[in-house]
Amino acid sequence: MELQWKALLTQVLGFLTAHQATYWKAADLLAAAQAAAVKQDKRVLLTFGAPWCPWCHKLEGWMATPTPAALLAKDFVILKVDVD
Repeated sequence: MELQWKALLTQVLGFLTAHQATYWKAADLLAAAQAAAVKQDKRVLLTFGAPWCPWCHKLEGWMATPTPAALLAKDFVILKVDVD
């Protein structure tokens, strides 16, 4: 039985390692957003959120609706920062 748990644990860890999200450097992402903003004559809007935060999901959902999305896209390059 213990051998089965070890095999299962090895498979799960292998899966998680293979599907781990890419870590991005915040400074690189901000520099890219700033460069895009300068090129487009816009400002950078930083938004912060987390997968476990219901209010973050509400804000993100609202920002994706047509009217706010169009208004924000007119003046801002939006960069979402995941705090996890």
